[in-house]
Amino acid sequence: MNYIIIVTDCDCIVSFYSFHGTEKDMLSVLKKKAEERRQALAERPEYVTDIEYDELTSSWHINILSDNLEVTESITAKPVDLIECLNA
Repeated sequence: MNYIIIVTDCDCIVSFYSFHGTEKDMLSVLKKKAEERRQALAERPEYVTDIEYDELTSSWHINILSDNLEVTESITAKPVDLIECLNA
């Protein structure tokens, strides 16, 4: 399956990555990207949420929280086929 992994802050898209692999591999990459962003933001490990699946958007996401527990960045993964269908 092809996935796109999108890193966003509260204002705009920071970066995105194309990924091809299994769902298990994608979840591993999603966790890795969240950890990279957390380290770049110098946030504490407890400020990274668990992976959540959103049935409405068919996507997985992890949030990075600030010291006051507001979402500062989100890392989202979606199947590419779904994105192509939404754009059609």
